[in-house]
Amino acid sequence: MKIRQIIARLFGRKAQPAAEPEEVAYFRCRDRDNNPLADRSFPGFDHWRKQPNGDRTCSFCGSLHEDDFLEIIDAYARGEPGYSFDPTTKGYKRYAHRPGVQNASQGGIKFYGWHADQTPGPRWDRHKEIHGRAMARYRAEMQEAFGPKKGE
Repeated sequence: MKIRQIIARLFGRKAQPAAEPEEVAYFRCRDRDNNPLADRSFPGFDHWRKQPNGDRTCSFCGSLHEDDFLEIIDAYARGEPGYSFDPTTKGYKRYAHRPGVQNASQGGIKFYGWHADQTPGPRWDRHKEIHGRAMARYRAEMQEAFGPKKGE
């Protein structure tokens, strides 16, 4: 007899069938290549972990999953309230926030470019198109807030 059934009998509840476990996709985060001690300190493969709000983040570097990142910046580019985007000064890192997520313990807030699937094709084209619209809105907001760049 399974433990769930024993507990159900003891407490008079009908045993609920166990939920099917989600399939886990394992991969190697490219950020490991930047840290010579990564494999010794954190052995094994990486995976997408689910945050309390449903965002998926890399178990090693904390980056948002590409699809979740694109969902957030697409909403930002369309002007939906509560969404924000910050391209940062680092070419490989972007911040993206959705409503209700104040820090990384509540959901994903950053995206590292090494998690983008840059294989030529429709997926990469979609990524570039959404990112381009988000950058255009960000630039317009910065110009409105601080005026044009010197020399413009």
